[in-house]
Amino acid sequence: MSTQQFPPTPHHLKQKDRGWYSVSVNSVRRLLLLILFAAIVLVGVFAWERWMVYTLEDRALAEIEEATAITEQLEASDRYQQIYEDHKAAWDQLREARNAYQEKDFERAREKGESCVNLLRSVLASLSQGSIRVMSVQGNVEYRRGDRGNWSRLRPHDTLDAGDWVKTATDGTAQLKIGDGSVFTLRQSTMVHLSERETTDLAFGRVELNTSDKSSTVSTPKSTATVREDSEALVAFDRDKGAGRFAAFEGSLEVSSKAGGETIEVGALQQIEQFGDQLAKVRDLPVAPVPISPANDRAFDLDTDTEVVLSWQPVNRARRYALQISTTRLFASSLIDDVRTKTSARLAIQGEGNFYWQVAALDAEGTPGPWSEALAFRVASRSTIGDSSDQVPPTLEILDTETLGNLVIINGRTESGAKVTINGEGVVLKPDGSFSKTIQMTQSGWATLEIVAVDAWNNESIQRTRVFIDAI
Repeated sequence: MSTQQFPPTPHHLKQKDRGWYSVSVNSVRRLLLLILFAAIVLVGVFAWERWMVYTLEDRALAEIEEATAITEQLEASDRYQQIYEDHKAAWDQLREARNAYQEKDFERAREKGESCVNLLRSVLASLSQGSIRVMSVQGNVEYRRGDRGNWSRLRPHDTLDAGDWVKTATDGTAQLKIGDGSVFTLRQSTMVHLSERETTDLAFGRVELNTSDKSSTVSTPKSTATVREDSEALVAFDRDKGAGRFAAFEGSLEVSSKAGGETIEVGALQQIEQFGDQLAKVRDLPVAPVPISPANDRAFDLDTDTEVVLSWQPVNRARRYALQISTTRLFASSLIDDVRTKTSARLAIQGEGNFYWQVAALDAEGTPGPWSEALAFRVASRSTIGDSSDQVPPTLEILDTETLGNLVIINGRTESGAKVTINGEGVVLKPDGSFSKTIQMTQSGWATLEIVAVDAWNNESIQRTRVFIDAI
């Protein structure tokens, strides 16, 4: 029997088999990579959604806790029953916020909690006629009711009473208006106690005072300073060194040492320092420099201008100058905090925004005098500020207004780089031109709010809206 021989596999078929096998493996690999990528995306989306839920949950809980704290304050008032009857809606909103939180509807819980807080804060304000009003807050500032309460965040238009504590963080600044009209500016890293004997106790830090037609007293652990009426002064205390500084920029003040009983009068543009229990000699201060350029509210074009040149008049006997530039009117935090010998400074333009600058003269020993007037300049791109022939008023849109007792919250939008005021009060714009401002009204019934926007070329837009104030 002969053995049958099969013909060899043609070469082109062998190649085809290998090609089919290779394509199959690559397809499987691509499919696995696609599945892996989809799994990563799904995990990322899930993680993002969970993070958003937790963030919203935290915000809702914070609003509920703040509303609860305010209700506890109101419940301690001897007028609580009347307050509850007149503002029962606030307690109902808090109840709804708590229920929504339990049901894990965190968005609704946050909305109800925030609304409740705003309403309750207006109720607190209405109870505090003649108390200390918070005019402005920038950065991290907290207050405490009495000596045993919890620290809470301080906000504009809050009211404080004798016995309360206020402290600012390293980035915090607050302005308080006392019942007699005096204005206290608490600078960074400061803590004060609003005493019942009409004396502000400065535990540490720095307080700037502008008194009205009455004198104001500030007590440090070592001394007591009485700032005369119609005066501008500074009281500072370094608790680590046990040293104090007392300066009168306008008017005068009287400083008394608690240990030795020594009393010294400090006149305008003078200061005295205290080391331990001893008061030093009175020294003269340099005057405030006068800014020259740029003009206040000068606008710079981000597309064509490369730098801003600041200049000021020289001060007699000044050896150096302290320069501060900030994005806030109270200089709560500084973009530049520098000391220089020249009477000018060149700044590279790096981005849009509203900026404020001030300068003070330093004497031979490095002691600063009063700050100059704070001026502003703006930086915006050509698309937002237009060219030099621009005569078109800026867009100004009032999105909504909300009245809560004697507080009115205005939300709106204008061109980036514009300057906005509401009833004369300055408004801080966000980079996109949107803004939100709370105004405290001093009249009941119908009132008119005037919102003014001025662009870089002094073109002006004005919007007026009427609101009804039913609680003062």
